[in-house]
Amino acid sequence: MYSNNRQYQRFAIAFLFLVIVIPAVTADGMTFLGDPDMMLLQPENDQAGAIFYENGYENLLLSVSLDWQQQGNQSVWIFPVPAGPQDVKIDVIGGFPTYDGTSISDKYAMTVGTVAVASASYATFPLTTPVFLLAAAGWPSGFAAGAPPSASGDVMVWEQVDKSGLHSEVVSAKNAGALAGYLASKNLSLPDGSFAMLDDYITKDYSFVVTSVENVTKYREQFPSRSPGISGSVYTESGSDDALGVFVRFPTDRIYFPLKPTRVYGNRTVPLILTANGYVTPVFPGNTGSRASVSYLEQDTYSPPASLKDFFNSQEDKKPFAYTKVLLAVPAEEYTDDLWFDNAAPPEVSTLSRIIAYYPLIGIGLYIIFSVLAALLAGLLVFSRGSVKPARLLAHGLWNCMTLVGFVYATRRYLVLPESEKKKRARFVGIFIVLFLVFVTAAAIAFEPSFAALLPVSPFIIVMMIFFGMFKGAVTVFSAFTGHAVYLPYDKPVLGIMTLVGLALAAAFCVYVAQRIVRYLND
Repeated sequence: MYSNNRQYQRFAIAFLFLVIVIPAVTADGMTFLGDPDMMLLQPENDQAGAIFYENGYENLLLSVSLDWQQQGNQSVWIFPVPAGPQDVKIDVIGGFPTYDGTSISDKYAMTVGTVAVASASYATFPLTTPVFLLAAAGWPSGFAAGAPPSASGDVMVWEQVDKSGLHSEVVSAKNAGALAGYLASKNLSLPDGSFAMLDDYITKDYSFVVTSVENVTKYREQFPSRSPGISGSVYTESGSDDALGVFVRFPTDRIYFPLKPTRVYGNRTVPLILTANGYVTPVFPGNTGSRASVSYLEQDTYSPPASLKDFFNSQEDKKPFAYTKVLLAVPAEEYTDDLWFDNAAPPEVSTLSRIIAYYPLIGIGLYIIFSVLAALLAGLLVFSRGSVKPARLLAHGLWNCMTLVGFVYATRRYLVLPESEKKKRARFVGIFIVLFLVFVTAAAIAFEPSFAALLPVSPFIIVMMIFFGMFKGAVTVFSAFTGHAVYLPYDKPVLGIMTLVGLALAAAFCVYVAQRIVRYLND
């Protein structure tokens, strides 16, 4: 039955979620581009971040796409980390997590729709037999010990990684001037005002990850199809397998993303997409949260590629895999603080998750409640007052748990009525069915108001269900008889005729079953 319910669900959800619009997003650090004369602030086209948080440790993977200007021969990328340098591990990783989950709101709507369709289909069996038949026929390890920290004045280098043309370091500094001087000693001179905002981090004992492109040719080899740019594509979804990122692991009580340094870009908007495992709540700086898009998604299985083994703490298949996606696009000057996350889902998301987790129990409970209420109201509407006690009608509604077949049988055999009321049993069953379906529909709309949009188009949805069921069912039957694949015409007249024939057959079947029920009850 559940596979058939999924067929209904596909059609219903297709109408409910035709368009999902997601705005674009922002940044995580500052990048500078060098030329033979001076270092210039390098515009970032787009940035992508992925976070995997577990047992008090955050794995942060950052990737940035840059416009590489021909006169540039180096670039440097700096971002702060809220941990002591001795606790920070870094690497350069090829690849970026690519997820393909369903949002919690969509999954909730699918769950509500599935419960509603399952309840209605089960309660009206065998009237739903044609649709069933037609649809069934168609339808944290891996890090090597680092070298001892090296000192350069008031700056200490704690770890270094050279890979894919990138040189990445974990450094600590006594002040922003010392850090600027250290970079200048490596021919990475930066504009005077660029490091003013970093003093706050230094006073809080933050570390810094400094990454520079030291071998442009080797770096560009990572992206042969993108010779004009030195990094990956624009991340419109969850990233790309064809990307290069800086990987950082550090201990933290709260999930962290370096957002404040992006203010160096002023009024420029740099799109960012950020994902974090689990359902977490972002705490945005200022009023930027009102323009952010936060999605909570889940996919049945995610299998991390080998290149991302360290990022996922050597874990393999994750079933299911839930994650949070943040999209933000505002002028960089509005980033007055970093982006932090509370390691808990918002109340509304927790509520939806609980409903999804317990939907079988919720569905069964509502099915029983609607059955007894429909029987009570149908009896009060059909039978004369005093003919049947309300308690008896309520108990009689439980027979609907045996589908319509059990309810009809019990109505004839066990519903004790005066002789003058027995001819009303068929009307009682008919009104009971209508009331039960009304209750189910009302509950579905109450749980998911967007389902109200289905009411005007519900006849078309029914046509589509029967249409697709007949078409694929015919292919299966013809193939079975001929012993080879059969190709049916796709022109609209033929398909239209098939749809009408399917509707006629389904209607004829329902009329026949209804007549047999009436005859059985009135016999």
